[in-house]
Amino acid sequence: MPTTEKPQPKMHKKAQPYDSTLKEWVQQQAPQILPLLLSGASYLETMDIERIRPTMRTDRVYKVIYRGEPHILHIEFESGADNHMVSRLLVYHAILYRDYKLPVISIILYPFQVAMAKSPWCEMSGEEAILTFNFRILPLYSLDAEYYLREHLACMYPLLPTMHNVSRAHIEEAMAELASLYRDDKTTLAQQFAWMELLLERTASIPPQEKREVQRRLSMYDPLWEEHPKVKQIKAKARAEVREAKAEARAEARAEARAEAQTEIQEARAEAQEAKAEMQAEMQAEIQKLAQEAQANAEKLAQELVKVEAARIKMELEQLAEERAKQLAEERAKQLAKEHAKQLAEETITTLREALITLVQARFPTLTELAQTNVAQVDTPQVLSYLLKQIAASADENVARLFLRSMAA
Repeated sequence: MPTTEKPQPKMHKKAQPYDSTLKEWVQQQAPQILPLLLSGASYLETMDIERIRPTMRTDRVYKVIYRGEPHILHIEFESGADNHMVSRLLVYHAILYRDYKLPVISIILYPFQVAMAKSPWCEMSGEEAILTFNFRILPLYSLDAEYYLREHLACMYPLLPTMHNVSRAHIEEAMAELASLYRDDKTTLAQQFAWMELLLERTASIPPQEKREVQRRLSMYDPLWEEHPKVKQIKAKARAEVREAKAEARAEARAEARAEAQTEIQEARAEAQEAKAEMQAEMQAEIQKLAQEAQANAEKLAQELVKVEAARIKMELEQLAEERAKQLAEERAKQLAKEHAKQLAEETITTLREALITLVQARFPTLTELAQTNVAQVDTPQVLSYLLKQIAASADENVARLFLRSMAA
């Protein structure tokens, strides 16, 4: 899947101790190493890009034979995540092609597990791909340490600490083979061990206890370097790079911790918002339920009152029928019915008023006083019942306030 990268103003990356170590490593044994990084390639010459074009800060550029034809091989070493990598790689690719008129193979070599660039990269204009840039990615931690030991590819031994399946035994085996291979060349041997020691400092592939044991074994060679000025210089540089690497690792750890904390804060905020929304939904459902129950209770109470009053009137009518003439009984019945209707209406109004005020107190407490004042002015059951339904359905306090004020209009 092609990826895109936002335009970035900066073109140069900050040099890191691991990057400089890898540059030196590939530079000293380029004919042996390049075919292992790009299968089928054979070394022709090293291109001194910084001398030809000082503004270019590429890691390493070589002329190789690949697929039977001359190519430019551009290698970038990345020990940390770099958001500007693809844009910088594309600029270098274009400049190298312009200057040498040869196909350019661009490779990013990652010694450690970090966020990697993705190939191909596309420059998009809406749905149109203006430019597609293919480059290669080589994570060293995906390489199998046992393969390089089995094939005795000694040029890759300094990188063993970064590889997959590596162990203390593998590194000690490689150290013994390097010591035998360079027994007459202390400078090269010291350089190999210095590279190995620096990469060992950063790797997480080896348990801490085994890592300390390997570092102890490396320190056993220190007496061999005491009388050799060049080797002492190499070791001093390596120690400085190890210190720098440790400082860089601590800085990266702090940055990662800050990023993780920020992520946790954002997640907590999102969870709080979700909980708030759920609570509001539950409250809304509960309020609607209360309103429905209040209305049902009011209707039930009204029905019961009607039944009670009807029974009482019937009893009075029966008593009047016995005592007085039928005509008087009928007149009395009419009078009682009228009184009952009035009383029933008043009781119904009272019940509806109380239900309406109770509903307002439950949903919109700040409108209770307004409801108490305005409800007292309404003496029609139909109006009160209508307002009860509207308040129950009101989405917010402003809508409810409009309905309450309309009662006094």
